[in-house]
Amino acid sequence: MQTFGARLVACLDASGITQAELARRIGISGASVSDWTHDKTQASQVKAEPLLRAAAVLRVNPLWLLSGRGAKDDSSLPPHVAEPPAAYSDWPFHFIDREAISALRPAERSMLEGAWINTAQALGYKIAKRPP
Repeated sequence: MQTFGARLVACLDASGITQAELARRIGISGASVSDWTHDKTQASQVKAEPLLRAAAVLRVNPLWLLSGRGAKDDSSLPPHVAEPPAAYSDWPFHFIDREAISALRPAERSMLEGAWINTAQALGYKIAKRPP
């Protein structure tokens, strides 16, 4: 497999994950994944965050996926990075472990909650304030 696109297609085929499903799970458009699989996006133009998420979902080494270098398998990825546990089907943040949020110090949780609220409000959502 000589190209990023060819490696990605092979991983998708092996995992049974569709391009649309990968796009949804890593938070990019289906057109972007299609561009990746057809090598319309050069490997050097692939942004790090979606690449790392795709590698986590596909359970492969991101360096191998992007460049073909290194080992294909990446068993160092914790399972929660790729998939939320079934019990968390209502948890909307698929790449954030619920226990990791719970383990944050109160000031860190407050800062993160503020960022979420500000983002939601910027997107036009009305957010009820928490009681003190």
